[in-house]
Amino acid sequence: MNLLKIFSLGKKEIEVTPTPIAISVKRGKSSRRIIVTTEMTFGDLDLAIRKAFGYDMWDHCAAFFDGPAWRGKCLAEAYPDNRGPNQLNKALPALKRAKSQQLTYLYDYGANRELTVVIRGEV
Repeated sequence: MNLLKIFSLGKKEIEVTPTPIAISVKRGKSSRRIIVTTEMTFGDLDLAIRKAFGYDMWDHCAAFFDGPAWRGKCLAEAYPDNRGPNQLNKALPALKRAKSQQLTYLYDYGANRELTVVIRGEV
Protein backbone atom coordinates (compact mmCIF):
# COMPACT_ATOMS: atom_id res chain seq x y z
CA MET A 1 0.00 0.00 0.00
CA ASN A 2 1.44 3.35 -1.03
CA LEU A 3 1.56 6.05 1.58
CA LEU A 4 1.71 8.76 -1.05
CA LYS A 5 0.65 8.88 -4.67
CA ILE A 6 1.51 11.69 -7.05
CA PHE A 7 -0.87 12.36 -9.93
CA SER A 8 0.14 14.51 -12.85
CA LEU A 9 -2.53 16.76 -14.33
CA GLY A 10 -0.93 18.56 -17.22
CA LYS A 11 1.87 20.66 -15.77
CA LYS A 12 0.54 20.45 -12.22
CA GLU A 13 1.26 17.60 -9.82
CA ILE A 14 -1.12 16.79 -7.00
CA GLU A 15 -0.07 14.81 -3.93
CA VAL A 16 -2.71 12.52 -2.51
CA THR A 17 -2.17 10.90 0.85
CA PRO A 18 -4.50 7.97 1.47
CA THR A 19 -6.58 8.50 4.58
CA PRO A 20 -6.80 5.56 7.00
CA ILE A 21 -10.40 4.69 7.87
CA ALA A 22 -11.56 2.48 10.76
CA ILE A 23 -14.22 -0.09 9.94
CA SER A 24 -16.04 -2.43 12.32
CA VAL A 25 -17.30 -5.72 10.92
CA LYS A 26 -19.86 -7.63 13.01
CA ARG A 27 -21.60 -10.98 12.77
CA GLY A 28 -23.67 -11.87 15.80
CA LYS A 29 -21.44 -11.34 18.83
CA SER A 30 -18.22 -11.54 16.79
CA SER A 31 -16.65 -8.27 15.80
CA ARG A 32 -13.42 -7.25 14.06
CA ARG A 33 -11.81 -3.85 13.55
CA ILE A 34 -10.22 -3.36 10.14
CA ILE A 35 -8.24 -0.37 8.94
CA VAL A 36 -8.55 0.50 5.25
CA THR A 37 -7.52 3.52 3.24
CA THR A 38 -9.44 5.65 0.79
CA GLU A 39 -7.37 4.23 -2.09
CA MET A 40 -8.41 0.61 -1.51
CA THR A 41 -11.01 -1.35 -3.45
CA PHE A 42 -13.96 -3.53 -2.46
CA GLY A 43 -11.68 -6.47 -3.32
CA ASP A 44 -9.17 -5.37 -0.69
CA LEU A 45 -11.94 -5.07 1.89
CA ASP A 46 -13.39 -8.46 0.85
CA LEU A 47 -10.01 -10.16 1.41
CA ALA A 48 -9.51 -8.40 4.74
CA ILE A 49 -12.93 -9.55 6.00
CA ARG A 50 -12.35 -13.12 4.80
CA LYS A 51 -8.98 -13.23 6.60
CA ALA A 52 -10.36 -11.62 9.77
CA PHE A 53 -13.22 -14.13 10.07
CA GLY A 54 -11.32 -17.17 8.75
CA TYR A 55 -13.52 -17.53 5.67
CA ASP A 56 -12.48 -19.49 2.58
CA MET A 57 -10.55 -17.24 0.21
CA TRP A 58 -11.56 -18.64 -3.17
CA ASP A 59 -14.59 -20.90 -3.04
CA HIS A 60 -17.58 -18.69 -2.21
CA CYS A 61 -19.39 -15.71 -3.71
CA ALA A 62 -19.53 -12.47 -1.76
CA ALA A 63 -21.21 -9.09 -2.19
CA PHE A 64 -21.46 -5.66 -0.58
CA PHE A 65 -24.89 -4.03 -0.32
CA ASP A 66 -25.95 -0.50 0.58
CA GLY A 67 -28.67 -1.63 2.96
CA PRO A 68 -29.99 -5.14 3.67
CA ALA A 69 -28.69 -8.02 1.53
CA TRP A 70 -30.72 -8.57 -1.64
CA ARG A 71 -32.99 -5.60 -0.82
CA GLY A 72 -30.37 -2.86 -0.85
CA LYS A 73 -28.32 -1.76 -3.86
CA CYS A 74 -25.48 -4.17 -4.69
CA LEU A 75 -22.25 -2.14 -4.69
CA ALA A 76 -19.84 -4.92 -5.66
CA GLU A 77 -20.08 -8.66 -6.18
CA ALA A 78 -17.48 -11.40 -6.65
CA TYR A 79 -17.63 -14.97 -7.88
CA PRO A 80 -14.97 -17.68 -7.42
CA ASP A 81 -12.47 -18.20 -10.23
CA ASN A 82 -13.42 -14.84 -11.79
CA ARG A 83 -16.73 -16.19 -13.09
CA GLY A 84 -19.64 -13.78 -13.17
CA PRO A 85 -19.60 -10.03 -12.69
CA ASN A 86 -16.45 -9.55 -10.61
CA GLN A 87 -16.75 -5.95 -9.49
CA LEU A 88 -14.32 -5.90 -6.61
CA ASN A 89 -11.89 -3.64 -8.45
CA LYS A 90 -14.30 -0.75 -7.79
CA ALA A 91 -12.87 1.86 -5.45
CA LEU A 92 -14.41 2.12 -2.01
CA PRO A 93 -16.85 5.04 -1.77
CA ALA A 94 -15.68 8.32 -0.29
CA LEU A 95 -15.33 6.87 3.20
CA LYS A 96 -13.44 9.93 4.38
CA ARG A 97 -16.65 11.98 4.32
CA ALA A 98 -18.85 9.32 5.91
CA LYS A 99 -19.40 9.66 9.63
CA SER A 100 -21.30 6.43 10.22
CA GLN A 101 -22.07 4.68 6.98
CA GLN A 102 -23.31 1.10 7.20
CA LEU A 103 -23.06 -1.62 4.55
CA THR A 104 -24.00 -5.29 4.46
CA TYR A 105 -21.40 -7.87 3.47
CA LEU A 106 -22.85 -11.19 2.33
CA TYR A 107 -20.49 -14.16 2.22
CA ASP A 108 -21.44 -17.57 0.78
CA TYR A 109 -24.78 -17.27 -0.98
CA GLY A 110 -25.78 -20.79 0.12
CA ALA A 111 -25.17 -20.21 3.84
CA ASN A 112 -26.08 -16.49 3.61
CA ARG A 113 -23.56 -15.27 6.17
CA GLU A 114 -24.59 -11.66 6.58
CA LEU A 115 -22.18 -9.24 8.26
CA THR A 116 -22.65 -5.60 9.13
CA VAL A 117 -19.87 -3.25 8.01
CA VAL A 118 -19.84 0.06 9.88
CA ILE A 119 -17.53 2.84 8.71
CA ARG A 120 -16.37 4.57 11.90
CA GLY A 121 -14.33 7.39 10.35
CA GLU A 122 -10.75 8.55 10.13
CA VAL A 123 -8.15 6.96 12.39
